[in-house]
Amino acid sequence: MTAIKRNLPNIITISRIVFSAALVFAIFTVFNCSLTNAVLILCFSAILFSDIFDGYIARKMNLATITGARLDLIADIIYVLGTIGILAHFKQLPLWFPLVLAANFAGFLITSKLLGKGKKRTSPVFDKLGKTAAILTMLLPGVFVFRCFVPDIEATMRICANILTVLFCISFVYRITLVIRKREYFDN
Repeated sequence: MTAIKRNLPNIITISRIVFSAALVFAIFTVFNCSLTNAVLILCFSAILFSDIFDGYIARKMNLATITGARLDLIADIIYVLGTIGILAHFKQLPLWFPLVLAANFAGFLITSKLLGKGKKRTSPVFDKLGKTAAILTMLLPGVFVFRCFVPDIEATMRICANILTVLFCISFVYRITLVIRKREYFDN
């Protein structure tokens, strides 16, 4: 198997980082000069497709690895914090929302480590509500990208940020209870 074929899922994941930087730059230029929506749509679409297909290809070709899962998580963090950060900077989202996301990522990583203890190789541990909130967060910049179809973009973005914050808080509490239960199980 060639090196490119063996690393195809990771190459796709790394392309998401490149497209994330391009999307952040494109959002920045929207506020500083005119930019067609086509660039925003292209970057946003490439990010979503790469997020879907890197894992799919890794599983189909039996190339899934812990390193690939971690790289995927890093690419997601770069995309989300970059786009949410620039949107908060231009007051399209509340300024506190990137802090909520950063705290949620930290909580996710810590609880994943605690929930994965005892395994030889630890990969991220997902819960359904947290995964749903993460997917919705990945789609949130799309509300801005397709803002011409949204009557009140600022109100919509604020409402989305509030709903996602509630979902992340519930997910975090759930993850903490899982950690406590696991500890109780091993202490007995």
